[in-house]
Amino acid sequence: LDGALTPALGSMPNVHTIYINNNKLTGTIAPEVFASTLRDFNVAGNQLTGDVPGPAEGRNTSLTQLRLNRNALDGTISPAIGRFINVQLLHLHENSLIGAIPPDVGDLSKLEELFVQRNQLTEQLPDAIGACARLVHLVAHDNKISGTLPASIGNLT
Repeated sequence: LDGALTPALGSMPNVHTIYINNNKLTGTIAPEVFASTLRDFNVAGNQLTGDVPGPAEGRNTSLTQLRLNRNALDGTISPAIGRFINVQLLHLHENSLIGAIPPDVGDLSKLEELFVQRNQLTEQLPDAIGACARLVHLVAHDNKISGTLPASIGNLT
């Protein structure tokens, strides 16, 4: 598959899983893609650019897995990422993401895996990361993250 990732993907109310990974999709990811019924979204291994968006409006209570890794994402991680309140797996690694991991990641109380390695992320890990009580895999190597580990990291069990 090639071409743009259409926002119309979000208008399919009966679709719970979208796997269109390892293709040649281009363009950006529109927040409208994240329909309220979508549980698992995998577009890893494409040529998508731009930011990591959150849902278009309100909270998305269905999405549990978001795989955007191995693309060409070159923007930031939107603070709206915290509105994916039930996400357990967030794979953003092997892109060119810039900026900081937003503190809104602390709103992801069910998050178990956060993979952000091999990007261009900067600043410190947010203190809010300690609110992700279920986090068991935090992988952030090969970035430009600076500073010390937040004390809240000790809250992770």
